Amino acid sequence: VGAIGAAGNIQVAETLNGQLVAGETFTCQLLQPNAENNAFWISAQNSNDLPIVATNLSSGLVAHLVSFPSGSNNSTFSVMIDQQAVAPNTGIVTISNLHYQTATGAPTGPINVECYNASVTVTYVGTTNIVYTRVPSTGAAFDTFISNAINGTSGKLNIAANSALGLNPTSGYTMVTPKYQAVGKYVTWKFTGGTALAGQRVNVLVAKHINGAWGGPVYYKSAWADANGIVTFAWTSKTAAAINVRVQWPGSTSYAVSTSKALGAYYK
Repeated sequence: VGAIGAAGNIQVAETLNGQLVAGETFTCQLLQPNAENNAFWISAQNSNDLPIVATNLSSGLVAHLVSFPSGSNNSTFSVMIDQQAVAPNTGIVTISNLHYQTATGAPTGPINVECYNASVTVTYVGTTNIVYTRVPSTGAAFDTFISNAINGTSGKLNIAANSALGLNPTSGYTMVTPKYQAVGKYVTWKFTGGTALAGQRVNVLVAKHINGAWGGPVYYKSAWADANGIVTFAWTSKTAAAINVRVQWPGSTSYAVSTSKALGAYYK
């Protein structure tokens, strides 16, 4: 059996009052890639691992976690609405303290969760096959998919780094580092991550050479990649200086946090 990992919260929110009604049960279910291998399931090793249900009590909404189904390989949990929100308020249910457990050999990547307004009966056939039967519930119908947990470590995005003399030059970019530039003039860096980086925000990190020693990379600003996944950044100095620049991307469900190579510039 693989390790137990924590995941982010799940929130179910009304858009109109009365969509979540008293006596209604909704269920969240991990979608396994193969029902025979039980690749992912909700951890219930002890009470500290169980989901925690909270509501915005100011709305009047009250809910609780339904008794956790038995079986070590359970992939669902359900929430019952005890009292609906008082009009015109809308209710919000937040499920936290989620812990997913993975079976040995489970595929890496996003762990998908489906939430829908129904209760579920869980039937175990033998020791491996699990059958989930949905029982429709009252309240407004909904069925949505969430992916906010990742099993394993995803690969990093390759972010190419180049720089050139001048302010936003149209040519002359190379990987040669450092670039030497006159005081008061610019060096422009170009970082390319392809389609995965298109429209994404990255952090620009700058390290400076001060008193004979390099400092660590420090966050300077955020920048947005264009439609081609390219980020440009320009820097000038009024005095002699040495810096290096890199970008860091927070990652996605497909890639881990990724950092480009650092390229330097000397201003003389």
